[in-house]
Amino acid sequence: MSHPPRIASWIANGIASRLDALFLSRFESHRAEYWQTLYASVVYSLPYLILCSKTDDLAPYQIIHNFAQRIQQLGGDVKLVKFNGSPHVGHYRDYPVDYRAAITEFLGKASALYFGRIQQLEGEQVGSVEAHDEISEPISTIGKTALSPNLSF
Repeated sequence: MSHPPRIASWIANGIASRLDALFLSRFESHRAEYWQTLYASVVYSLPYLILCSKTDDLAPYQIIHNFAQRIQQLGGDVKLVKFNGSPHVGHYRDYPVDYRAAITEFLGKASALYFGRIQQLEGEQVGSVEAHDEISEPISTIGKTALSPNLSF
């Protein structure tokens, strides 16, 4: 309708404002949950690489900087790379050399951490296999002894 009745406009506006209030609080709770999840991820001792720009309107620098400081305070390994004047998600286009250097350093650190943990896990598995063999050997000897009447303990 090009000119709806006034009562229909009021009802539509009332419904729209209530939906806005409902979704705004829902978005706020999701946002808070998102930040808490990021902070909780510090326990995994993973490196963080944060790329940002001082002129980004979508992700203001001060908020990003505060987040990086908080992760560091919690014990996280954070590298914050600040670009001057690049648009949101436009860092590579404006600063390709610095961008590649930051990514290369980050991937090197992450892969070293990953391979270190793999070696640690393999070492733990070898230790558990050796312990298993020490336990299972006498048991298998008992089974062989029981099958062979000529052998004694």
